[in-house]
Amino acid sequence: MSVTLSTTPASDTEMTIDGNINQTEKTLTELLDLSLGTPEIGAVNFNILHTLLGSILNRLDLQNVVTEVSTDHLPVVKSRSVEVLDKKVSQMENRLEVLNQLPSNTEIIEKAKSGTAINSAADVWQHLQLQKQVETNETGIEKALSLIDDLLREIRDLKVRQEQMEKDMKQFTDQAGDLSSI
Repeated sequence: MSVTLSTTPASDTEMTIDGNINQTEKTLTELLDLSLGTPEIGAVNFNILHTLLGSILNRLDLQNVVTEVSTDHLPVVKSRSVEVLDKKVSQMENRLEVLNQLPSNTEIIEKAKSGTAINSAADVWQHLQLQKQVETNETGIEKALSLIDDLLREIRDLKVRQEQMEKDMKQFTDQAGDLSSI
């Protein structure tokens, strides 16, 4: 079987996959070789591969066959990963905002010249260190709050289980009392 490719559907001039104008047909084997080795070994030419697979489907008369696609194989964006990504982007925005708020070199030099800042470079460094400490503290507080939330959830679950066990024990005691009276 050979496949004819043309640059335009109504064109008299036909072009092959490799760009030669006079040669208009390729075998499926040639298409396979071109799709998996063009332009270099190891590369995949998806246009040629698409043509090859389309030709195979047409030849086997399978182009209109409907099939089921398992959702297990489809990429799923998990909400947790989106939340984590959103949080990281937010943190990066906050850091950029902090960097944009730092005084420029000219402002530092002007402060040093005017005498309003005794040691401008040290002030900026101290400001950066303080911001870093604040960020570290915020991270620690977030982790602590997360731990507290987890503990509160577990305490709530334990209370629910305890109440259920008390109900079960009362029911068991009542049933045992009924059995002893028989």
